[in-house]
Amino acid sequence: PILPTKEEIASWSMLHPDEIETARKNESKPWPQHEPKWFQFGQNEAVPNVRMPVVIDFGTNGISFKNIFLNHMTVLDRNDSAVTLLHEGNQDSGIEINTQKIPMAQIKSIQIEAALTGDSSPEQLQGEFFWSTSYMPQFSPYCSIPVVVRRNRSIELSTDEMPGWNESGTPLTRIRIDFGKRPHVTIRLQRVVLRGWMKVRN
Repeated sequence: PILPTKEEIASWSMLHPDEIETARKNESKPWPQHEPKWFQFGQNEAVPNVRMPVVIDFGTNGISFKNIFLNHMTVLDRNDSAVTLLHEGNQDSGIEINTQKIPMAQIKSIQIEAALTGDSSPEQLQGEFFWSTSYMPQFSPYCSIPVVVRRNRSIELSTDEMPGWNESGTPLTRIRIDFGKRPHVTIRLQRVVLRGWMKVRN
C-alpha cells in the first residue's frame, strides 16, 4: 500500500501550520497544580426528634442575632416581621445561622422567605444554600445547592431533590445562604421554615 506523506497528512488538517505548532506546545505544558481543599469530618450524633416545623424568624421577636453571622452585609432595618440587609461591596455576601440540632431524616422541605428590594437590586439573583451537620461540620460544595433569590417569590427546596443531603450525616447544626458578589443589593429576610414528613423515615 502507498502511505500518505507528512505533507499530505498535514494538508488534511483544518489548522494552519502555526496553529498546529501552538497546539503541540500547549500539549507539552504540565497541568496546572491546585492546592487540595481539606474538609474535617466529625461524627454523627443521635439526638431526639424535634417538633416540626422549625421556624427561624428574623424579626425582632425571633432569633437572636448572636446566633447569626453576617458576611459583608449590613442591617438596614429590623422590625417585628423581617430584617433588611444591604450588600455594598464586591465581596461574597451571605448569612450563616446556627440552628438547633435537628435529625436530618426529619426534614422534608426548606422554605426561605427572602426577597430582593430597592431600586438598585436586580429582578433576580443567583445564590447558594449550604448546610452543615455534626458529621460534616464545615460548609462545603458537597453540602450545597444553587438557589435563585427573586423579588416576589420564596425559595422552596425539597430535600429529596438535594444531592448530598442523605449522605451528609446528622443532625443539622448550621445553614448558610450566599447572595453572591453583586454590590448595592438589598434583601428582606423574613423566615426560614424547615418542614417535616408526616412520619419520620428510617
